[in-house]
Amino acid sequence: MSSTSPIDRDSASELQMLRARVQELESEQRRVRADDPMRPVSTTLVQLSRSRAIDAGDLEPAFREITEAAAATLGIERVGIWLFDETRSAIHCQDLFERGERRHSSGAVLAASDFPRYFETLQSNRTVAAHDAAADERTSEFTQPYLEPLGIGSLLDAPIRLGGTLVGIVCHEHVGPPRRWSSEDQAFAGSIADCVALALQASKRNRAQEAVRRSERRLRQIIDLVPHMIFAKDIDGRFLLANQAVADAYGTTVEALTQSTHHEVHRDGPEVAGMLADDRAVLERGQPLFIPHESFTDANGRVRHLQTTKIPFTESGTNEPAMLGVAVDITEQRKSEQRQTLMVRELDHRVKNNLMAIMSIAEQTIAASDSLEQFQDSFNGRLRALAVAHEILAQTRWEGAGFDKIVERLTQPYRRPDRSRFELVGTGVMLPTPVAPVLSMVVHELLVNSAKYGALSDPGGTVRIAWSLPPDDGDGRVLQLQWSEHDGPPVMPPTHRGFGTDLIERMIAYQLHGSARLSYPPSGARCELTVPLPPPEDRG
Repeated sequence: MSSTSPIDRDSASELQMLRARVQELESEQRRVRADDPMRPVSTTLVQLSRSRAIDAGDLEPAFREITEAAAATLGIERVGIWLFDETRSAIHCQDLFERGERRHSSGAVLAASDFPRYFETLQSNRTVAAHDAAADERTSEFTQPYLEPLGIGSLLDAPIRLGGTLVGIVCHEHVGPPRRWSSEDQAFAGSIADCVALALQASKRNRAQEAVRRSERRLRQIIDLVPHMIFAKDIDGRFLLANQAVADAYGTTVEALTQSTHHEVHRDGPEVAGMLADDRAVLERGQPLFIPHESFTDANGRVRHLQTTKIPFTESGTNEPAMLGVAVDITEQRKSEQRQTLMVRELDHRVKNNLMAIMSIAEQTIAASDSLEQFQDSFNGRLRALAVAHEILAQTRWEGAGFDKIVERLTQPYRRPDRSRFELVGTGVMLPTPVAPVLSMVVHELLVNSAKYGALSDPGGTVRIAWSLPPDDGDGRVLQLQWSEHDGPPVMPPTHRGFGTDLIERMIAYQLHGSARLSYPPSGARCELTVPLPPPEDRG
């Protein structure tokens, strides 16, 4: 993009005009004879035209250089540079040079309202040459407050103008009796004011350029903080602008990316041709383009999903077509949408499975029940066991359920206040989602049978539940559970297989592909279960 701003062009124009004026004066002085007494004027102006401080707009050293040169050339005691404040109600002394003392000072203020004739005169004159300052009606207002206390007899003041606007004054002050200012003196004073204007214009230009640079730095900081990819390209596909997010995606720096093409800084992936075709379409048609989804393989080989907007614009300074693009990374959003889709499918699958399980439990409970009351008690208990597993699974977002938590919840209604009725021994085992509801039902059936016929039917009876998950020996992880009842009534083997026993063996064998072995020694019923668990990556 072109770096020339309207401020720069205006500043350059005014600087050229001022420099042309100085050059005219130099040419005029060259025509003067070598022995002319005004030759120092030419020398001074040439030196000031080459001043680095003036050219750079470094005001303090520039003003000092100008006031010292003017005082020496005119052979006067005092030269001051005064500038209007923002309200234009007063002028402030920026630099006052006193030649005899070789001293610079500043800070004095003169209110414009106290000297109306003087300030009115400045509006329409190139210089104000007051040979007798106290008698001249244009400057006599200064007699008591300024001229007499300082012993000033003559004033030669030159207005400082920028773009035709009066911005200040250069005051050449002769201390002593009145003196006449020659036409050469007056022309020189005007040129000195032009030199001040040059310095002010350069300072203004520098401030404007620095403001632009600060603005560009702020813009750079802002766009680099934005996580979206922001870029601009020219008609040749070269990056005119790129933020840090783009540079990171390309695996390079912003500096290296600028003025480079895609092919120069990044390997071509299968999606590149489509992206570059979209760029060309925007530039050729001059119409914005919204791309709801496109893929991009970044420098790390990771496929990123983007939602991109590309807008045409005209590059300032060249009027060449260019394109601005903003690409929002929607990779995580797409992953989230995919997870949500999978969750909906999984939920649908689980709901169907749960409904089928509930229907199966209901049918088998009806078949094994002699009355509606018996059915209601058995069916509700089994549903509660199923609900316990589902509630614990929901707490982990269906990633698994701790077997210890299931056992704690299911044994709660049967505990004594001192918790001495159950001995629970086991490590923290996370049950996969399909396994948790089945084992919850199995533990529930064992508790119900014990409460009816075993240790839990006697106030002194206890139950020991132990489980472990031995290290994987190559055949997969297998959960082992031992249920043993103690201090209950004498136990005898059942004369017929009940529904609870059938439910335990059938669910362990057919749903979990494990084994269940029930035994009934007189000291108390026992149950040993082995349940293979799928590996972690296959859970849920």
